[in-house]
Amino acid sequence: KVMPKFLSKKECWKYRPCDMSSSIRVTAPFNNVIFGSIELPTSKSLCNRALILAAGEDRLKLFGISEAADSQALIAALACKDSLINVGHGGTTLRFALAHFATQAGEQFLTGTPRLMERPIQTLVGALCDLGADIEHLGDRIRVGKPLRPLGGSISMAADVSSQFVTALLLIGWRLPLGLEIEFETKVTSRPYIDMTIGLMRHVGLEVVEFIQGLKVARQEMTHFEYRVEPDWSAASYAMSLASLADESSISVAHLKSDSLQGDAALLNWCSLFGLTYEEHSEGITFIKTKKAASHCELDLSDQPDLAQTIAVICAGLGMTCRLTGLHTLPIKETDRLAALQNELAACGIQSLITSDSVELTNAFELKKSAKIKTYHDHRMAMAFAPLALKLDSMIIEDPLVVNKSFPTFWAVLEQLGFRCDLLHK
Repeated sequence: KVMPKFLSKKECWKYRPCDMSSSIRVTAPFNNVIFGSIELPTSKSLCNRALILAAGEDRLKLFGISEAADSQALIAALACKDSLINVGHGGTTLRFALAHFATQAGEQFLTGTPRLMERPIQTLVGALCDLGADIEHLGDRIRVGKPLRPLGGSISMAADVSSQFVTALLLIGWRLPLGLEIEFETKVTSRPYIDMTIGLMRHVGLEVVEFIQGLKVARQEMTHFEYRVEPDWSAASYAMSLASLADESSISVAHLKSDSLQGDAALLNWCSLFGLTYEEHSEGITFIKTKKAASHCELDLSDQPDLAQTIAVICAGLGMTCRLTGLHTLPIKETDRLAALQNELAACGIQSLITSDSVELTNAFELKKSAKIKTYHDHRMAMAFAPLALKLDSMIIEDPLVVNKSFPTFWAVLEQLGFRCDLLHK
């Protein structure tokens, strides 16, 4: 690409000659001191939900559309006129698009990366078919045909595999001819993500009725037609990690608010564990290093599984033991995140124990002086481990463009805070 004139430093990363065979060397600021202000990307989770709502109501105007690859892929999918639609590697992109196209006339085929097509989706396919959709999973693609009959009604479904299945149904339930009622057969996993969906729907005037074991949405119309997407609280965890691992720090995150629809805002409750305080002000939230971290961290992350890698790395960098539970969804993410986390902690000199739903750091340990981190095509592996450069003499991260999935300006933000990020080409 040709670099346009007057491109900001933050934007320059989009145009650097970089590919997925490259690596990046991350070097910490002088004396491991960080003072600065940054902006986060808007939430791709909220953006993708809003995009599906807007696909059902042309009058809904969205502001702060995410530049994350997952959101851009969903925008392209919703606008695509071809019968074969490639949604890339995003779980929400595929699952939300599948529910949307199940309500449309005609026939489409949805496909994505091999890893994405391996991830669980049958629960959602079954629920949509029970509601009257015509869907067939063909291995490397999913055929979505014209609905067989008026869509909607009552279904029961397991809710312990992915909250995205429930969200995908809610996002179309308000425009189904018969409405939608879901009875949960199992305990709901990652409930804050469903609450996020409900909060967004209520913002645009859609009523969602909650009862003990389910949800109900009547056929209805929106009453509010503007929505501005919030900054991404999952991305805020990396600012918290940088602040905690630095010897001295004050990192202000613009526009971030504790009163958020996003469940990952719960990370504010854990700041003191990692030697931090935070201040909320009119411009956003500031993370400040003020004291010594705790010696042990024990958290149930059932409601915040996307924070697990970040918190495990913080604990490793601070010499804390920890036990993180509620992680049963991590093996079915972009990679098996539990196995990947164990492997790359070991690359840094940290031994860990993992089960099917937990990770544990139990013994005294000492970080290596250098490490090269594999990312397994997973954006959160790259961003969780990068702050550990504050504790190592040399930190190299493979496949730097993997961050584009949710945080395209991640490396530029590190540079803004005083890090050096040098591309290494193979």
